Amino acid sequence: MSWSPGRQDIQRLIAAGEIGVVTPDPVVAARLLDDADRQLWSAAAAVGFRDLSGDYQLAYDSLRKSAAALLALQGLRATSRGGHVAIKEVLKGRSSSGAPGANRTRDTRFRRAVLYPLSYEGGGRAQPPGQG
Repeated sequence: MSWSPGRQDIQRLIAAGEIGVVTPDPVVAARLLDDADRQLWSAAAAVGFRDLSGDYQLAYDSLRKSAAALLALQGLRATSRGGHVAIKEVLKGRSSSGAPGANRTRDTRFRRAVLYPLSYEGGGRAQPPGQG
C-alpha cells in the first residue's frame, strides 16, 4: 500500500515501533467510527452539564478514534509505544498544512489543563490552543 504523502514519517514511525503494519480492515474502521460518533453525541450532552473536562475528553477520543479508523483502512495502527502521539504524527505528515498536531506542545498543555487542572501550572484556568 502506498502511504504518500507522509511516507517518510510513516516509515520512521514503523521503524521506531510506534506504528504497526496490519491488514487493512474496513470492519475495524467502521467500529471505530461508530464509537467516535457516539462519543461526539456524549460530548454534546456533557456541554449541557457544563462538564468541560468530560466534554473535552470525549471530543478528543472521538477525534483519535476517527483518525485510527483512517489508519485501519490504510493498514496501519498505533502501537502501545506510539499511542495518541503516533496517530497525530501520521496525520500531520499527511496534511499539506502540517495539522493536526502542528503545535503538539500547546495542545498537550491545554489537554492536561482541562483534564488535570491541579497539576497544571497556575491551577485550573485552561485556555484553548491559540488563546492566552
